[in-house]
Amino acid sequence: MCSLKELSEEYLHNASVMEARIQQLEAQASRTISLEVRRKLRRRINTLHVMVCESRQTAFHLEHYYDKPEEGAVYVKPKPQRGRPKKKFSRYGYGTATPALVMHGRNADKPTVSGIRSELSRRNATKGNRS
Repeated sequence: MCSLKELSEEYLHNASVMEARIQQLEAQASRTISLEVRRKLRRRINTLHVMVCESRQTAFHLEHYYDKPEEGAVYVKPKPQRGRPKKKFSRYGYGTATPALVMHGRNADKPTVSGIRSELSRRNATKGNRS
């Protein structure tokens, strides 16, 4: 069985191998004339960059698995939100009566703030006052 320290060293070794491969692919991409081949090489390079970062992170976590947390460093889990989700903007404006509410004869619970519908209703209201 391997220890966590040995596993972290293996991850770091693999990261260095992938970095060498990235350098080879970048050199090949700079010499390539075809745009399609260059794009494929760039995709491979980007994938290898992600793999290198993940390998380094995993090596760090394995190496420091048994370390005690530093004084004052505390991980706080985010609290889950409870209750109704907050009301969001819609294409009818915030709090504007949607067609379904209008059809059932209900008004919006809040005055309109934005949206094309509220702008059109303001224009129609000013046209009605002119007559």
